[in-house]
Amino acid sequence: MKRGRAATVLLLVLVSVASAWAGYAGGSMAPPAGGKPLVLVASLYAPLLQAASSQSGVQVALQAEGSVAAARQLTLAPGRYSMFLSVDPYVITSLLFPKYATWYVAVALDSMVIAYSASAPHAAELKLLGQQISSDDAAGDYGGALNATRAALGIVFSSNGTIGTSNPNTDPEGYRALMVLQLAGMLFHGSASHYTALLQDANLTGRVTEVDAGSQLFGYVQSGQVDYDLAVYESAARSAGLSYIPLPPQLSLGDPAFYSYYSQASVSIGAGGSAFVVRGAPILVSITIPAGAPDQGAASQLLLYLVSPQGRSLMDGMGIRPLAPAVLYGNESGLPPPLSYVLNSTLLRYGGEP
Repeated sequence: MKRGRAATVLLLVLVSVASAWAGYAGGSMAPPAGGKPLVLVASLYAPLLQAASSQSGVQVALQAEGSVAAARQLTLAPGRYSMFLSVDPYVITSLLFPKYATWYVAVALDSMVIAYSASAPHAAELKLLGQQISSDDAAGDYGGALNATRAALGIVFSSNGTIGTSNPNTDPEGYRALMVLQLAGMLFHGSASHYTALLQDANLTGRVTEVDAGSQLFGYVQSGQVDYDLAVYESAARSAGLSYIPLPPQLSLGDPAFYSYYSQASVSIGAGGSAFVVRGAPILVSITIPAGAPDQGAASQLLLYLVSPQGRSLMDGMGIRPLAPAVLYGNESGLPPPLSYVLNSTLLRYGGEP
């Protein structure tokens, strides 16, 4: 295709999308009959969809759970939900493909951090270590950042403070916490089990609080009932106003450049009566519209907003790193309009099979 014709086609696509956008952004799009479309969302990203719904004018009702638990719920009532947001695309491909979904759109990256309470043992020292990690990362001094991270993990596991995490069988944050510990163990001690063994020891002494979804830990950390949230998404920690220690890219699961290293970590989880292994990978906030969704039009409009410049700005302001363009994986012919109109544009590109 010649450059002039390609530009014309893209312009026509964007004008078409803009017209659709004006209809619902101006308030002319009424809620679907029977109430608002119901969206299943990973609990820590419910604030993102709530804000996107408010800003776009596409009204939805949210049901927030851990991503694994939410995917199970969708398989039990597939005709009930109009959209599903997972913090791990593997949940979609392993639990929903191909019966309940055939594609997903990766809209953003996120990173893991360690949150801590203001009353946690050595909180002042952890604050200084966090500042050092940020400074060293910005300067490209990964050695300094990693040394500070090792010192922070030493405090978490040697201070007798209480530790919070989520259930890996219901929430990707739970299995990603274990992955961060495995990667740190390999890097600092030559053993993937070094820190996970320390976590098991802490659990045996009653120092570990486990929840089904990571958002349930926020109140515990804010009140000081839990000293350390072992691994939480940076965007969620920021939204909740938690103090946190950033992790260098080798450990944060937030940098695609370290995909090969992340893949060395793995966790076996149980879902729907069967077990499967999840491998470490960059954190991709991923969305699908299930097959047979009752309100595909509204769901498509909401997803279109998220991949738009306005949606990217919203995510950026919440500490979520938007992908520009967002990336579609899976069955491109299953993508409904108006999303199909912007495929292979500056808003959305095709990334192939997952």
